[in-house]
Amino acid sequence: LKHMNFIKNRKTAYATFLEMLMSAYKMVNRLKEQGYDDLYAKAEFDKLKELIEIRSEFQRSGFFYPEVAMYMARPDRILNAFYVRHDRFRTRIDDQEHNLSGYVAYVNYF
Repeated sequence: LKHMNFIKNRKTAYATFLEMLMSAYKMVNRLKEQGYDDLYAKAEFDKLKELIEIRSEFQRSGFFYPEVAMYMARPDRILNAFYVRHDRFRTRIDDQEHNLSGYVAYVNYF
């Protein structure tokens, strides 16, 4: 959780950020459940939840909505996929997996 400011201020939709934050959220929740109150207090849980909300919204900026996909050479192949803007709108299966994993965890816990 030491890198929360770095993640918060990143202006790129990295596929792993939301996934990583959701893992941290589950881990911090487990600390509280198991009675590690001193560690839980250091985790800044409210800031973590706020950061998760920020990143979940920001990740959408790397999604091929129809309004974005229509400008690409083959919109039918990329519609509803995630892309990496800072790398020529790259679309790879591992980016899809990381983004979906993060959003599935978000839906399950929020």
